[in-house]
Amino acid sequence: KKLPSFYNLILSNKNFSLLKKLKPEAKWGVMNKALGFRFDYPKDKVFLTQMHQDYTSNLGAKNGLVFISPLSSITKNLGQIKIYPKTHKLGIQKIKISNKKNINETRKYLLADEKKLKKTSFKSIPLKSTDLLVIDFLTLHESSYNFSNKTRITFISRYIDLNCENGLKIFFSDGEQAGNYFSKVHKDMTVY
Repeated sequence: KKLPSFYNLILSNKNFSLLKKLKPEAKWGVMNKALGFRFDYPKDKVFLTQMHQDYTSNLGAKNGLVFISPLSSITKNLGQIKIYPKTHKLGIQKIKISNKKNINETRKYLLADEKKLKKTSFKSIPLKSTDLLVIDFLTLHESSYNFSNKTRITFISRYIDLNCENGLKIFFSDGEQAGNYFSKVHKDMTVY
């Protein structure tokens, strides 16, 4: 994350041209600290990403987009990303805090209506290394199990709309990477 080429990619004119095409009314900014690489290791169940919205852990603004670029093709065996189409229209989801011990803060955040939401149909998305998957900050998604012997690596960058009223109210706070947790910012959306 310290290399200039890393930031050249995130801040490229191509990315901002695409952002403008997708949401022309937005004034786009880059999420500080909410970018980098995700590693999904073979046969790992412990860190498999549960169903979530990116807003929950990254905050910033609810009007945002996530760019996901695989470093190699993601086949079914490698564990494709499960996307729940049109779920961004449901708005910010309530979170319940798990009382399990010995798990980090992120993994304690579960969707309060997860059982109900799991009934929503999903699509497993195969991706080539040249593809770009773009999802809304509020789109529900999760990891699939990696059955292969290879690590699934994806490059992720997040962009927020600086015109978003919700973002302005929370001063475009960075998320958990900066010690700001959903439960502190959205007490009214948190169930214990």
